[in-house]
Amino acid sequence: MFLSHGSSPKLVGLLLELNDAIEQLERKMDPLLSVSDQVGVQSLEILKVRAVLGERLKQEGILSSRAPKPDKAKKLLKPVNGPLMTFDDFDDDAIDVGATRFSNGHASSLSTMVSGDDDLPKRVNIGERQRKHELQVLAGAGVKSEDDVGDEVDNFEVDGDIDMGDGDTAIQEIQKMNITNQLNKNLLPKLKMYSRTSAVVSSSPVPIDGKRHITYQMEKNRGLTQKHKKQTKNCRKYKEQHKKK
Repeated sequence: MFLSHGSSPKLVGLLLELNDAIEQLERKMDPLLSVSDQVGVQSLEILKVRAVLGERLKQEGILSSRAPKPDKAKKLLKPVNGPLMTFDDFDDDAIDVGATRFSNGHASSLSTMVSGDDDLPKRVNIGERQRKHELQVLAGAGVKSEDDVGDEVDNFEVDGDIDMGDGDTAIQEIQKMNITNQLNKNLLPKLKMYSRTSAVVSSSPVPIDGKRHITYQMEKNRGLTQKHKKQTKNCRKYKEQHKKK
């Protein structure tokens, strides 16, 4: 590098230090470059030796005797009738094959289902199931009213056909009577309330002076309009109540 006479001594010193550092780096890199060149030469020599050995093996017939690796495509190929393939059915010892299959400790995969009427679904009697459930619920509750107990005693004295020796049948009969009594007490009022039995139409009275008689239903507006709350019958009064509050 060319330096002018006017350059400062500090700048000259820095440039000299840079030159020294560059020379040191070049000295360190020279052996590394030579080693890489040696490795490249050795790898080329190894490849040449392998090629020569391969040609010799092919000439002697040793390389061709090795079994070729199976292709992936051949591995993935499956027969069309895979589930239907049979390997041991046409063997002479087919019975022995079946015996050895169970001797390995594996459970048989054959279904134990018997064809015929046994595999048909059974029809469940829903009424019988409901009756048994009601009997169980009532027996578990164990709460009985005095009227029910009195009815049970009366019915038990009247029915002389109940066998006292057979306790189960007697209990079932008593439970049946309890159920019927409860149903009669609970359902009969509801049936009367919600039944649509048409009331007897009373004969209309004779009109007086050509005017129709005003009935109680007409006077009290029974059954003619929908029910309303008392406070909403007169909207004006309802508004005034809210205004006062």
